[in-house]
Amino acid sequence: MEKISDKKKLDFIYSLICSDRNIDISTRSRQEHIVGYRWVYIQLAVEFTYCSSRIIGSLIKRDHATIVYHKNNKVAPDDKWVRYKDELRDICIKEFNSFKKTNNRRASLINRLINLKVELACLKKNKETNEMIDNFNKLNNTRKREILDNINVKLKIQNKLKEAA
Repeated sequence: MEKISDKKKLDFIYSLICSDRNIDISTRSRQEHIVGYRWVYIQLAVEFTYCSSRIIGSLIKRDHATIVYHKNNKVAPDDKWVRYKDELRDICIKEFNSFKKTNNRRASLINRLINLKVELACLKKNKETNEMIDNFNKLNNTRKREILDNINVKLKIQNKLKEAA
């Protein structure tokens, strides 16, 4: 099963925050609301991805030390940021789960296709077997007896070799 990449998750979280509030959290601004949105982004990025601090920080133009500080500082600048983070967490969970469901459906369709291909190969093999039987039935009785006698002789030889061993 294919998973949504961590980079796509980071991009989704970043765009969710920026588009929802019509701001850019990658600015150098230290305004309280910008810092709060950055904190939300970092908390969600850490929760939903396995990206390094450097990668998480690169999207908002911060170094890894800033990300590590925010990772360790679980206390929000204000309660409103915790509520906002919880709202966005729910949105992220729904988004990432819908991606999984789509990929589960894709995987099940691929498995079904593989099973159908195997079934088709078996049918073709059965068709070849049926053609061989039909060809055998078309032979005259004398030829059939010759073939069956040859098979019986081979079986007797195999049995004698097994008994001798």
